[in-house]
Amino acid sequence: MEKKRTGRRIVRKATDQERTVYRKAVDEELVGMEANRALGRDIVRARRELSATVAELKTIREELGISLTELAERTGMTIGNLSRLENMEGPNPTIETLRRYARGIGHRIEIAVVADS
Repeated sequence: MEKKRTGRRIVRKATDQERTVYRKAVDEELVGMEANRALGRDIVRARRELSATVAELKTIREELGISLTELAERTGMTIGNLSRLENMEGPNPTIETLRRYARGIGHRIEIAVVADS
């Protein structure tokens, strides 16, 4: 083991075994990072799709001239919760929340399974 003095610190050269262990750890970390990036892209894509659905519901509500107050009465949801939903603030809404909103404006939510393109 070769040691070299630099000021007060003692620096030693890594062994071949240490370099191998380090390289393996770095490689595993890189694989994990790419998996996390892919997951993040999927989450962003899903959030955009959900936002588009909510925006469509809001547009329909506005075209029908239904106020948030009236929608709150129809759905039993609070105006604040409806506003947060329309502005996509907070976590993802449940399917039941979207269904209640849609029923409140005389529509329904349909869920389909579609092949990935």
